Amino acid sequence: MSDDEGFTTLANYPSFQKLEYDDKKQIVEQINELFKKGLEQRWLIEESEMKVLDKLSEGSNSVIHDCKWRGLDIVVKMTKSKKIALLKDLLKEIELWSCLRHPNLVQFLGFSYSQQTKEFMMLMEKINGVNLRQLIERKTSSSMSNYQKYHICGQLINVFKFLHDCKPAVIYRDLKPENIMIDKFFNVKLTDFGLSRFMPETEPFKMTGTTGTMRYMAPEVFHGQHYALKADIYSLGLII
Repeated sequence: MSDDEGFTTLANYPSFQKLEYDDKKQIVEQINELFKKGLEQRWLIEESEMKVLDKLSEGSNSVIHDCKWRGLDIVVKMTKSKKIALLKDLLKEIELWSCLRHPNLVQFLGFSYSQQTKEFMMLMEKINGVNLRQLIERKTSSSMSNYQKYHICGQLINVFKFLHDCKPAVIYRDLKPENIMIDKFFNVKLTDFGLSRFMPETEPFKMTGTTGTMRYMAPEVFHGQHYALKADIYSLGLII
């Protein structure tokens, strides 16, 4: 994709039009790198292979749709609105998630761009289950066996040990029950890496500030102080 093609692709992002030329060029180069990586690793998916269906859920920054792809029921994630800041977060999420493989992570399946709707989309495994908040609300503590509780907690501990042991380490930054999917066998699938980053963060000031959800936020994060991997452990402790 040339600069001119990239500028045309992002023309429907109002905030993109306000950027300086060098900033526009940097975003186009980032997208080109992602397309190149996707081609090399065979996870850049042609739009014609997919059938995007009804909206499944919606967050503050993104929308999740059901999708049919190569005979599979999957989901796709796209930004909620045409904002460059949201697109950059989605591109970072794809870059990070595409590098991770673990039984307790929702599987990243690919990346696609729709010429028709001008949407960038991330393809993900669909989990037939509920999130941990829904599970807790549906089941009283007395109806869940100790084994089931230990099983969930043990998997959470293992997946965060994996993320923090990556080279470089991955800090999740937004651990909450809504981001933990549970299937019918009480297996954990951690999802939504929108706020996750490799450590140490290369961009300044990314690792300070009130990133995450307040109920599960470590004190140093709440107070806008420097924080690191232990912030995840604090959130994990609250959930356990």
